[in-house]
Amino acid sequence: MAESGVAIMMTAIQTEYALPATIYRVNETEKKIKELESEIINLRTSLTSAIEQIQASAVMKNGLSIGKTPQKREILVPDELKHTRGKRFVFRGKKVYGRKNRNAEKVTERWELWKTQVSMGIPISVIARAWGCHHASILHAKKKGFRAYAKTT
Repeated sequence: MAESGVAIMMTAIQTEYALPATIYRVNETEKKIKELESEIINLRTSLTSAIEQIQASAVMKNGLSIGKTPQKREILVPDELKHTRGKRFVFRGKKVYGRKNRNAEKVTERWELWKTQVSMGIPISVIARAWGCHHASILHAKKKGFRAYAKTT
């Protein structure tokens, strides 16, 4: 019986100390949660400002804004530089069209405009559609550094 009395007394002492210890731990945990919440708020504000700066630089650079529809840009295509059909003639048994505007001066002017449009951030596929040519033509010009050269024979 004495052992059970000691056990009861030990349990009472343990609960007497356990409750304040638990309360202390809960209070410390709540303090830590408040500290973490304030850190999260600080990080959120700094991330928000960083995202706004990135969006602003994207708008300045490309005329695009995230979350909004892109601004439409008018692509200027002079008729004298646009790919045109020439006279129809027979080549190796097939009827084909020649081009009138493939001389070095016109190609140089065309490539300079393409260079400007690419540097403005306009996608190559959009430029090609506006000019009525294949996008690989613009990629070829880009690969050549937008420098046309006259063929030598």
